[in-house]
Amino acid sequence: MAQLNFSFNTPNYISEEFGGNVLLSISFPSEGYHLVMIEASNDQENWSRIQSEVISLSKEFKFIAPSKSALYRIRCKDEPESATIQETSDSSALHNGILEVVNEAITPVAKTGMAADVNLTAITGLVATQVQAAIAELLQKIQAIGAPITYEGQVIDYGSLPSAGVKKGHMYNVVAAHDNIPAGTNYVWNGTAWDPMTGQIDLSPFLTSAAAQNTYVPLSATNTQTGSDVVRLLAINGSGHAISITPKILAEHILKNVIDETLIAKS
Repeated sequence: MAQLNFSFNTPNYISEEFGGNVLLSISFPSEGYHLVMIEASNDQENWSRIQSEVISLSKEFKFIAPSKSALYRIRCKDEPESATIQETSDSSALHNGILEVVNEAITPVAKTGMAADVNLTAITGLVATQVQAAIAELLQKIQAIGAPITYEGQVIDYGSLPSAGVKKGHMYNVVAAHDNIPAGTNYVWNGTAWDPMTGQIDLSPFLTSAAAQNTYVPLSATNTQTGSDVVRLLAINGSGHAISITPKILAEHILKNVIDETLIAKS
């Protein structure tokens, strides 16, 4: 705590200049209505009042500097008996200072996945070891999250994906198919290559069109109207293949067999 000296400048007493957040203690020789004004200046020539305190006899109060670059002084009509000043830090100002520095450090995370170094010298009035430990823990948690996926746009085909200026987590939608990757797939840059955001589907258990042509007779084919083809279809069906034939074809085949057998019996 240091003594704050005043000088008389008609018609007021003006203190020496100070800066930053301080704890002020002022007392007067007798009780009364003592107006204490705090003024600010950026050039030491033009001063403006930013705070006022009415003191009966003595008072201790905190002054939080609105600007780190400005200078401040006290103006009083009555001469103080004593005045002391002590540098301090306000919790809200301290909190805002930490947020400002940390936000500046973690902003690159959204684009690069890595946080910048924290400049502890930008935070004043703190126990550096405590701040450093807290910020280090915070940055570890942020970096553990990794790079987020950010949509960057759409390209016509895989060859149009950018090869320069891309960062981990950048994602593009590719309109055309590429190799076995279907059309409309999103590709994400994993740091070294474009990774499709889809898995490949194994179609080997499914019946191919070529195999179907060798197994089934199309119902639209003209030769399915003959009796021999109907018998062949029924035989295939009996071997475990699921075959659909129209009731009309089946009825005509049965009716024909019945008529043939009847004629043979009569002859």
